[in-house]
Amino acid sequence: MKGNKLIDDHVQISVNLVRYKSHSKVFEVAIDADKAVAYKEGEEIEVNEVISAEHIYEDMKKGMPAKDADLQEVFNTTNIPAIVKIMLEKGEIQFTQAYRTQLREKKLNKIISIIHQNAVDPKTGIPHPENRIKAAMDEAKVKINDLQRAEDQVNAIVTKLLPIIPLSLEKAKLRIHIPHQFSGKLRSTIAGFGKLSSEEWLNDGGLLLTIELPAGRQGELMDELNNVSHGGCSVEKL
Repeated sequence: MKGNKLIDDHVQISVNLVRYKSHSKVFEVAIDADKAVAYKEGEEIEVNEVISAEHIYEDMKKGMPAKDADLQEVFNTTNIPAIVKIMLEKGEIQFTQAYRTQLREKKLNKIISIIHQNAVDPKTGIPHPENRIKAAMDEAKVKINDLQRAEDQVNAIVTKLLPIIPLSLEKAKLRIHIPHQFSGKLRSTIAGFGKLSSEEWLNDGGLLLTIELPAGRQGELMDELNNVSHGGCSVEKL
């Protein structure tokens, strides 16, 4: 993951931008906030896609473009994408309050969903409700990194939640027999829940699958199987 500096929450701006300070000078450029987040999370995005302005400024609010001589002195180039790449990696991404609120809510919900789907109470083998996970995060005063992928934050967050609620990031392995009349429809559905480790088409057109999936998603998978096959599938825990 690339750098992850953010503006202080108390600073208010009206444009999403990245700011870089060096050589006693300040450089600013407007950015597409969603593309900037994706770039910082490590997605393969060209710097040109992140930039949403034609110029680099020394003071964007006042409309004062940066001087070519200053760009050359600090960045050893006047090429805007090359400069913005350095700014993104070493500077501060500054979001508007509205976008920052939206981003944090979205990331919080994604983290809660991942924990709900992938972790269970080791005593019962059942996932905690999402509202219970949210309450535990509040109690543990968990801080979310706006510019780090939700998936990459889960393990550290689960560790912080353990003194409050029992959690185990367990996997389950199931062998599923699908009758021939449902095999075509359910094969792709089952594959979407985890990793298929074996797959055998039977002489009668039925299908025998072995899947490894997050323990917390077993109930969801069983519901899906029963809804489609009306109880016709057989499931064995391995």
